[in-house]
Amino acid sequence: MKRAAVILFTVFCALLIVAADVGISANKVVISVTGADSMFGRLYTLSQLFEIENPSIDVQVTMGKTVDDGFSSLTKSNTDVAMASRRINDQESEAAKARGAELVEKLIGYGGIVIITHASNPLREITVEQVQKLLRGDCANWKEIGGRDEQVKIFGVGQKHPGTVVFIRDNLLAKAPFSSKAEIMPDFTSILTRVAYTPGAVGYVRIRDAFEYPGPTGCHVLLIKKTQDSEAVIPCRATVKDGTYPLRRPYFLYYNGKASDAVKKFVAFIEAKGWGQQAL
Repeated sequence: MKRAAVILFTVFCALLIVAADVGISANKVVISVTGADSMFGRLYTLSQLFEIENPSIDVQVTMGKTVDDGFSSLTKSNTDVAMASRRINDQESEAAKARGAELVEKLIGYGGIVIITHASNPLREITVEQVQKLLRGDCANWKEIGGRDEQVKIFGVGQKHPGTVVFIRDNLLAKAPFSSKAEIMPDFTSILTRVAYTPGAVGYVRIRDAFEYPGPTGCHVLLIKKTQDSEAVIPCRATVKDGTYPLRRPYFLYYNGKASDAVKKFVAFIEAKGWGQQAL
């Protein structure tokens, strides 16, 4: 009997705690954020800081979605803020207008695209034009751009990261097609692994993949020159931010102009903090 009474009392206390939590959450303004998964880490970290300064607001950032998901959810009013690793396209913009959404765009910072090769590759720097030749498949052998006599093997990322795919195609390659001979990997970790174990390989990853997360050794990060006569620049947060590193991509937040003051306050907070390390 005593044991049963203790169990009942414990359950009762647990229910009281849950009820209290529900009551607290019910009194908070909830802001939902979804979209490009590549932005999740930074947005989640900043949302925690925002909540400390604004305890009456609960920011819920969804993990594992894409920029396409973000725009779709925002257009359908299923989220308050969309994380976007590219600008909204015409089709998405028209869909939003058709539903009466007046989307507002805020540039919150830049991320860098890092070109990696197998560690045995003697090249240490290349130009943007040479990067384009490699990724388009116009350069079949490394000796064509000053390297040794070795076949080029290209690795790229797939539609799990549509923002990156669009940036590479529309911006870096100026709407030229990515090499048809490239091997498409499911994520950036896979690119790191394949390049590390494939002599002659070249691929691209984000700065965080190359420098901030533990990964396989055996990759070499190339310095990038805007032109043949330019200074070679190493990719890092500082050179991406000041624009001296040429392979950088924008990150945006989108929200409906009719959104609540809480949503606008949150976006302004993120815009002021900017982009950088995942941990603050």
